[in-house]
Amino acid sequence: MKRLLVLYIIFIPIFLYAQLASYPLDERYFYVMQRVAASDTVMSTLWNPIIGQWDNSYPVRWPLKEGVIRYLVGQNNFDYQDNDYSVHLNLLGNLSSGKVNGDSTQYYRNTRGFEIFGTLGQKVFYYTKYLENQAVFVPYIREYIDSMVVVPGEGWWKRFGTNGKDYGYAMGYVVYRPIKHISLEIGHGKNFIGQGYRSLILSDNSFIYPYLKVRYRHGRFVFVNMWTEMYQFHTVYYFYHYPKHASFTTFSYLNPHWEASFVIATMWKTSDYQSYVNHFPISFFFPPIAPVIYGLDGENNSFIGVNACVRFSPMLVYGQLVVDKLDLRKSLLNTSNRYAYQIGMRSYDVLQNRFKNLHLGILTEYNLIRPYTYASQFTYQGFYHYNQPLAHPWGAGLRESIFQLRLLVYNVELRYNYSRLAGGSPISGQSNIFTTSLTEKEIKIGRGNSVLIKHNSLIISLLLNNSTGLRFFYGFDIRDFKTTTNIRTFYKFVGLSTALGRFYYDF
Repeated sequence: MKRLLVLYIIFIPIFLYAQLASYPLDERYFYVMQRVAASDTVMSTLWNPIIGQWDNSYPVRWPLKEGVIRYLVGQNNFDYQDNDYSVHLNLLGNLSSGKVNGDSTQYYRNTRGFEIFGTLGQKVFYYTKYLENQAVFVPYIREYIDSMVVVPGEGWWKRFGTNGKDYGYAMGYVVYRPIKHISLEIGHGKNFIGQGYRSLILSDNSFIYPYLKVRYRHGRFVFVNMWTEMYQFHTVYYFYHYPKHASFTTFSYLNPHWEASFVIATMWKTSDYQSYVNHFPISFFFPPIAPVIYGLDGENNSFIGVNACVRFSPMLVYGQLVVDKLDLRKSLLNTSNRYAYQIGMRSYDVLQNRFKNLHLGILTEYNLIRPYTYASQFTYQGFYHYNQPLAHPWGAGLRESIFQLRLLVYNVELRYNYSRLAGGSPISGQSNIFTTSLTEKEIKIGRGNSVLIKHNSLIISLLLNNSTGLRFFYGFDIRDFKTTTNIRTFYKFVGLSTALGRFYYDF
């Protein structure tokens, strides 16, 4: 298992009776979820990327007839398909630029890449993507990058010019379903567990990682187990990368109106940090028993959780509960009790298709994470990878409120995002999940070395290609960061970009 996955391919689980396919975690994913939420299909939406027949089109298309222009705005850049296999190719990119009020620096991102996907027969689907980037980030993001030695969600970088960062990576997957009820997954990429904007169990916040996933479905019961290989290093990238392994196990029951899941996650100590020798306990191959053997705060660090969602058409109400450590003899404010919960509501189309070319989506969400949740008293055994948390970008010790609105009229989209986060410092305060100093004490979220962060962003975009997500956009983001003083960042930007992935800069 040590070199579990040096391939840039992933076997994605799927139990459909049509051709295999999966949807990448990017802008196209939102509209796929819109169709799923509006349907009566008994489909699990716990693990993402979503699984389904390949249809990466948006719900609103250009009002054009067949022809060259229709091809340019509605198709992949290259398509080939016959009875035995198919190949599709798209060029990817992001060319955007902006300025911060009172700052003469030109901030920009220049991304080039491609994606290739297709099928081999009826049982295999493959996807691969490569991105190369040069960017000059706004000050608060650049400070985070310099401190953590990684670009959020995109890994290590090297210096480019005076203030720029140069970074790139490749990911991909292959889907295989040998029989109706069982599927396998292996590769390099990201996963997301839940139906919200954030996930308190496993999000796509951190860098890509190799993983192996097994999925079994019988009727309305679904079992999924994923093993991953994670890495952690000191403040210098060229130091030794300590490998560790994680497992995420879910047991789900679903019907057309609701889905409930029980989750077990374990960060396995598979490296000897003195001699750099990897070892795997037998229980690693039977991960659901880890909390029983080692508890929730042992050397093999575990947490348990629940994820649930209920559909009230056209709304979806969802929530998560994570228990990292629990001692009912102590106050809930004591650091001996480390837990997190989420409650949210979203609608992918409030108007329920009453207007042919008008769609309105909303989301409201509340997250609470107790201080030092996901941390461990044992070195590198917290739930983080490549110097970033696996769940919330800020770590722990926070209260957060989120509101999002999306209005789509023909091919013009208006997006408004608001978030308010109150918590501690992610480096030296109660939000720090990298610490091993977990002494018992009573602590309230936001007390001591506290911060308050507000984001208001508005983006208007014109969709140019349905399949690649190519769009021209203009917008602004206002960030208020308050400690003892208030620092406001007003960033205005414009650009042209395809769908690339989900990256979280709202911290």
